[in-house]
Formats: sequence, structure tokens, C-alpha cells
Amino acid sequence: MTVGVTGAYERMLTVAVAALHEREPARLWPMVAAALPGLCGGEALIYKLGEWTDRTGAMGLSPAAAAHFGRIDDEAMAVLRRGYPFADHYVTAGAARRPGTAHRMAGKG
Repeated sequence: MTVGVTGAYERMLTVAVAALHEREPARLWPMVAAALPGLCGGEALIYKLGEWTDRTGAMGLSPAAAAHFGRIDDEAMAVLRRGYPFADHYVTAGAARRPGTAHRMAGKG
């Protein structure tokens, strides 16, 4: 769900105020992860929890990402873990560096 500029501002203000009142640091990222995709017109959010390599490291997931997480293959997971999931696309795209969705860049749309 996307929201207008005013609605996005109000929602992020609500999240910021809730974050300032949150006494449990472990609850901050999940709170942001649940709100941010809809505010940015995205579908899901994956974020790092500590140090990562392309093979190891804990991830945080928005509710939408968690619902589809099991379908990510090892190669795609390594790309996500490297932290630059669109890098390969833009290296090979050359002059055609227009924005795209993860779904299209993964060859599924």
C-alpha cells in the first residue's frame, strides 16, 4: 500500500515517535521494516543484523519479505548478502541505467 506525501510524513512521524518511546532496541528495526516498504512504494524490506558475508549473517525481514523468504535460491541470497542486489544488473546494463524492480532484474517480469 502506498500513501500520499502527507500520509507518508504522518506515518513516519508516528514511527519516529514510537521509536523514541521504545525501550527494547531489538523492536526498532522490525517497526521500521513494517512501515517503510509501503511508504516508499515497495513490497518488502530485508536488512542486515550485524556483520555479513555472502554466505553467513542474520537478516531482518519485513512481514512481506518473510512470507516469500523460503523461495530465494542460494545465488540470489548471495547477491542479497553482498549488499548490492542491483549491482550486477547495472554493470551489464551499460548506458541503459534506468530504474527497475527487483522482480524484473531477477528475470521474472
